[in-house]
Amino acid sequence: HDYHGNVTGQMAYTSRRGNWFFPLPYYAFEEVAAGGLRVLFVMLDTTSLVGCSAVAYAWQERPEAEECPAPRGVGAGTSASRARGVRPGSEAGSDAEVGPGPTPEVFGDEVNSGPWDPAGAEAQWAWLEATLRAATADFVIVGGHHPVLSGCFHGPTPRLEARLRPLLEAYGASVYLAGHDHCHQHLRRGGVDYHVIGGGHGLDT
Repeated sequence: HDYHGNVTGQMAYTSRRGNWFFPLPYYAFEEVAAGGLRVLFVMLDTTSLVGCSAVAYAWQERPEAEECPAPRGVGAGTSASRARGVRPGSEAGSDAEVGPGPTPEVFGDEVNSGPWDPAGAEAQWAWLEATLRAATADFVIVGGHHPVLSGCFHGPTPRLEARLRPLLEAYGASVYLAGHDHCHQHLRRGGVDYHVIGGGHGLDT
């Protein structure tokens, strides 16, 4: 959602307020917990990995999702293609495109356009794998806006399930934290705990 505003401004605000830390679109930092345990936090920019995730309101007389704008101040990405909505539970929602590239993917109520900057997305994937491979902390906590797995309204994110989940499992990540879906849930798969914590504004039922 931040990409509908000014992401660069949010990052610059890091230097103005001590209680605000958002130095880069994606980054990692380490903290020492009680007892000397080291915790590595890896923060992802999942929007640039999966593209626009506009809800498709075809059944509400809005046959096309809104065009996802190119982010201001972050790269020179172009606007994603307009994508036609599909009603949740339809057959089109069950055969999602999961590979990288600009082909829109449909799952449940959403249309993911694919990364507007494929090269930038691949650079982030490479950075993530290198970061996880080099991790020596006792716990590795990865976070991003979109869930890998979810049983709530929006559902899982196929591109992340196809590319992020194998990395989390292969390199022994402890936890993946996400929002996006307006609910609270905990799923454990492949030794990784997936938490969706998206109910801050209230819960969708």
